[in-house]
Amino acid sequence: MDTNVLFEKFTIEEVKEIEKKTRNDIEKKKEELRMLVGERYRDLIDAADTITDMKNSAGKVTDCIANIQTLCTNLKQTFMVKGVAGQSRHSIKRKSEENHMYNIASQIKLLLDMPERIWSALDGNAFLRAAQLYLLSRHVHMSMQQNITQSSTVTSRFPIVTHQWTAIGHFKGLILQGSRNTLQEGCKSDQVTAECLCSILLLENSTPRQVFTEFLMSRTNAVRLALHTSQASMAIKDQLCLVVQLVTSTINQVQAIFTEKGSDSDAMPGGLLASLLSDAEKTSVREILVKTCDQNTLNNLPQTVLDFRPTLRSHATVISANTLQDNTRQWVETMAQNVQSGVEKLLSYINSVKGLAAIRNDIWKLMHNDPKAASWDRVCHMVLKKSLNVWQEFVNPLITDRIKAIVTSHSDSGLALCQQNISRILADVPSKDRHMAFEKNLADYIWHEGAGDLSVKSAWGLTKGSVKTGPLLMKAKAYTPVIQSLCSNFDGKFKQLLEDVSTYLSKNEDDSLKDSDSQLSTEGQHEPFDCYSDNQLFEKFLKDTCQKSIKRLQNHIAQIIETSKEEIESQRKNKIFDPTPVIHRVCLLGRFCSSIPDLCPHLYQLVTYHSSKDNVDRSRRLSTPLKPIKTKEDVTWSEMKLLLHTTSQSAFRLWGDVTSDKLVGVLSKAIECLDVQINTKWDEIEIMEESEDKRSLKSVIRVPMSPGWQIYTLLYSMCHEINGVGGHALNRHTLAAFSRKTYHSVLACYERVLNKAECSQTQALQAWFDLKFIQNVLQAKQDSEGDLKCSGLIDLAESCIDPFDLDVFTPYMTKHISRQVQRSKVLFGAVSNSEKMGVTRTTGLQEQHNLLPLSSCSNRFQLLPVTDMASSGLRSVPQQTAINVQPYTMPSSESTTLTSQPRMKESSSFYDRLGNMSTLWFSNTSKN
Repeated sequence: MDTNVLFEKFTIEEVKEIEKKTRNDIEKKKEELRMLVGERYRDLIDAADTITDMKNSAGKVTDCIANIQTLCTNLKQTFMVKGVAGQSRHSIKRKSEENHMYNIASQIKLLLDMPERIWSALDGNAFLRAAQLYLLSRHVHMSMQQNITQSSTVTSRFPIVTHQWTAIGHFKGLILQGSRNTLQEGCKSDQVTAECLCSILLLENSTPRQVFTEFLMSRTNAVRLALHTSQASMAIKDQLCLVVQLVTSTINQVQAIFTEKGSDSDAMPGGLLASLLSDAEKTSVREILVKTCDQNTLNNLPQTVLDFRPTLRSHATVISANTLQDNTRQWVETMAQNVQSGVEKLLSYINSVKGLAAIRNDIWKLMHNDPKAASWDRVCHMVLKKSLNVWQEFVNPLITDRIKAIVTSHSDSGLALCQQNISRILADVPSKDRHMAFEKNLADYIWHEGAGDLSVKSAWGLTKGSVKTGPLLMKAKAYTPVIQSLCSNFDGKFKQLLEDVSTYLSKNEDDSLKDSDSQLSTEGQHEPFDCYSDNQLFEKFLKDTCQKSIKRLQNHIAQIIETSKEEIESQRKNKIFDPTPVIHRVCLLGRFCSSIPDLCPHLYQLVTYHSSKDNVDRSRRLSTPLKPIKTKEDVTWSEMKLLLHTTSQSAFRLWGDVTSDKLVGVLSKAIECLDVQINTKWDEIEIMEESEDKRSLKSVIRVPMSPGWQIYTLLYSMCHEINGVGGHALNRHTLAAFSRKTYHSVLACYERVLNKAECSQTQALQAWFDLKFIQNVLQAKQDSEGDLKCSGLIDLAESCIDPFDLDVFTPYMTKHISRQVQRSKVLFGAVSNSEKMGVTRTTGLQEQHNLLPLSSCSNRFQLLPVTDMASSGLRSVPQQTAINVQPYTMPSSESTTLTSQPRMKESSSFYDRLGNMSTLWFSNTSKN
């Protein structure tokens, strides 16, 4: 900055500060300069010394070169004057030219024969020999081109040399390509693979580590090519076997080719590759051409050719054990990822477990027949420092996932088919088809006699087979043709799945594996892997899949039942109550749920599957779907049965509720007025009474002798509805719930009527009789609520009756109720309480029979054989002798006097002597 400007802008103090700062900067720069010179001075001295040494060395080299030139000049002058070994110059020159021409001719002949020799080696896959021949040809051609003067002479006089080398030069690419292609084949021996690697090593002048990396890369490409879906000429089974073979052969060949064979795991690297390379470097030209070249040609070859040995430019450094193990482990991990993606795509084309079983068996045979299988664990520990199970690491998880996918697909398709069939059948229920008519009224199907219901042999006596098989059993179980068709189609999918899965899980399906197992046990060979180690896993998956399928089916059916219930409620709200079509569909679904455990035997086989010979034989010899298994029931199967049973119960519970409401609605309209005169006929009884003056007075009383026809109609309608849905096959609790609801609804009707207005004594007597009758017929033993309610209604009816008349009428009405109840137990057994059925058994000398009492027609009914409640099953009826039995005559209902009472008592005691009535014959209840 200009000093004038500085003094103009700043004050004196500021200028002094600037001056002071400037002087400090100058001193600092000087110090830095001194420091830099001091530090670099030593380096400068060293550089000067180095330059001086270089100058001296260059002078010495120049002197040596000049000395060599002088010596060469003196040697040339001496040779031109005297020749070699004291011979004359012209004699030596002529002989040298003659030998030179022989050498050239032998080399040219060698080059001319070389393509044929190389092609022969390539055809025989002798790539190492082909590489040696190529390297010899290249050495011959290069030796002929070393001397500039000789090179121009040979080129001008023998142009075939250049053309022949052009023809030989392309063999390098062919040899390398052939070697690399051979490396991708896992079936080649260790010797062939090592020769290919050695030829690559010599031709490309690479290192053992490079060819090791190339070897692993070749196998990687081979695995990828084997897994490619474009391999249309190969089956998927062959592709997977090839992949396994490539992996196992690679591990074995890494140990054989790149490591020294030894008993310990820390073997030194080298192996077969180092041995072949050493042999190749020691092989002379005569050994290479001993069988393909004549002796004259060999003798005239120059020494430079005869001394040729294929060698590497650099020393072949062996691969360290750690590097070998790390690279191999990394290759195995990479292959695991490639195989997982590739095999998963290939397995997606296999849609059966049988195909997967064939793949597993072929892989097992391939690994079992491998001659190196016995030393596999030792090789893996040497190369990988760990054990390797190719089946478990590469293939088994993918096959397991595919099996699960196939099983799930089978289950889903079976469920979808079943749902479609259910929808179609439910839509066809209103049709007039014959089989659909059976669904509307099962009594038509059950009592429809078919030609195949009972075989001719079993017609003469009940046999075990006739009871447990055939259409007769289907009718006994209330399984209509529609239900049988639904279950057959549903079970058909599980049958296919069972047959398919058995090929993989069964230990007796594949005879070849069984033979191999026996041979293995006798010879003590190494077993590659356990084919059936995952059987328990698959069995559990089968069980879970079937359980999920049944759960989904149950949810689907439960949803339909819930929809039907909502539809019925909607009809009630809209006062268009016609639930019959809906109830037919609901009952069909209930029967279908209850029939699945009996008519789907293959579903049971899958749920309880065990990979043993007994299970396979049982699935093959399945003769009847209803044959009981004398073993402890499987927990999962019990849960599935309970789930289906619950769904079936809910369906029939809806049927019971709707049917009960419909029947009670009809009853409610009929008993509103309690018009007993048009409903029933009363019994007239003459009784004798004493007047106040001790005179006997005769009077006639009228008491109800039967319940109202509306009650009989209700009971008949209930039995008709029960028989229409196959009540004999329904669960007892279902029928009990139906009777209980109806019973409570009937009591509610009578309660409304009795509370509506004051009843006359006649109406009250009929109501009292009806309530007592209903109580004895429909009320369950543990129904305390119903008992309390009915007792209250009976008391309400008694309040409308004169107490004196009630005391007189009660004994007679009680007898009539007892007789009517006994009759109803037989006629309406389907709705009667089975706990109150039967009469006491009496012993006597007379032969006892079970007769229908109260029948006035002696020819209408014959003797009915029944079984005792303690009977365990059906038994044939023994032949009986003809016995004369006096028919029971029912007393007249028009006029009954006191003189008829002893007869009534006699008939009652006679009935007691007939024996115990079995509820199983007349009532259609079951003990489910």
